[in-house]
Amino acid sequence: HKNLLHATGFYVDYSQNLKIMVMPYCKFGDLLRFIRQNQELNLRFTEDQVLQLIVQAANGLSYVHGAASTTHRDLKP
Repeated sequence: HKNLLHATGFYVDYSQNLKIMVMPYCKFGDLLRFIRQNQELNLRFTEDQVLQLIVQAANGLSYVHGAASTTHRDLKP
């Protein structure tokens, strides 16, 4: 789905009790970074931008809970 990152690998390090999920590199960062950059520059999101972000998140969640039948732990901006 275009609104989701897909894990490319998963490893367990039993000696350190670590579970490692390998994700693709996102050169522009994540949503939280985008929000903080706008705050630092005193920029405000337009209503259209906010609506677009909400729709993208909702579409991703709909896919995860519907077609993919996937369980997730938490969501981060």
